[in-house]
Order: sequence, then C-alpha cells, then structure tokens
Amino acid sequence: MLGSSLEADLNATYNDGKHFPFKSLHGKKAGDTIPQLEDAVKRLGTEQHRNYWEPTAGSTGYACNILLQWAKQHPECVWEVKQKVGGVECEAPAEG
Repeated sequence: MLGSSLEADLNATYNDGKHFPFKSLHGKKAGDTIPQLEDAVKRLGTEQHRNYWEPTAGSTGYACNILLQWAKQHPECVWEVKQKVGGVECEAPAEG
C-alpha cells in the first residue's frame, strides 16, 4: 500500500488502567481479545469526560471501543502495549 500504513496507536493515561488492564492485551491476537473488549465497553460505557485526563470509566470504555473496532477490522494483528511516561500506548502492528 503506497503511502499508507497498517499501524495504528492509541494513548491511554496510566489511571485508565484502574478501569481496564490494557497490559493484558500485549502479545495477543486482536481477534482473540474481542470478547474482553466487548465486556469492557458494556461494563464501562463510552461516555467521555470533557477533561481527557480525568480517569473515568466512560473515557476508558471509549478507548476500549476504539480498540474493539480495530480488533474487528484486523483480527490477525497482534497487540503491542508499551508503557510510556504518562500512560500506555496500544499498537496494532501491520499484519504480516
């Protein structure tokens, strides 16, 4: 694919980990995590707080919903979760 990438990333704050264990996705095929992400979205909801940095259940659920949609679109991708200053980065590496 000329001029495009199959990588995507999502940043979540460290405090979002209180509502969902993003690290638990690391190394797993995206398709295998669909039930876990669906459960999180259902349990947490997707209503975002107006302040992105506020660690609310709805904001975390919103992030999980983004990952869920990626997992459905690219079930063979493998999640790569990286700890970084201020949060966690979840990547869906290019399918190989």
